[in-house]
Amino acid sequence: MKKIAISIGIILICMSCKNDLVNPEKLVGKWSHTYYIKDKDQNGNWSDWHQINTLVALPTLEFTSNGKILWEGKPATNCCQYLSYTIDNEVIKLSELTPASAACDCVLCDSWKLEKLTEETLEIDLCYIQARYVRLK
Repeated sequence: MKKIAISIGIILICMSCKNDLVNPEKLVGKWSHTYYIKDKDQNGNWSDWHQINTLVALPTLEFTSNGKILWEGKPATNCCQYLSYTIDNEVIKLSELTPASAACDCVLCDSWKLEKLTEETLEIDLCYIQARYVRLK
């Protein structure tokens, strides 16, 4: 009887430890780049967060509730960018390349890994860098 009670307790604990990253509604909204990134070194190890200095404003990233990705409120038009997404566990699966991509030689990264997602902060592994965003209000 004691073993059954312990087993039920373990099952209940595991069920209560749901991962919030699976909830796609938390991702929906506008996100502003913080200009903080992590790079990979030649051994594949991530650096610490560091601020990038650029004279160009980085575009606002938006995930819509109908599965679209927008940059500054519009669909991407550049080569090698995606227009749609779905969420699979902690991975943003990208789809629907921009029409301009047909004429480009793309090194494709068709998924982004969610490293951190809270109400205010989004950190994404974009295959070659990790980027930090904050939610726009």
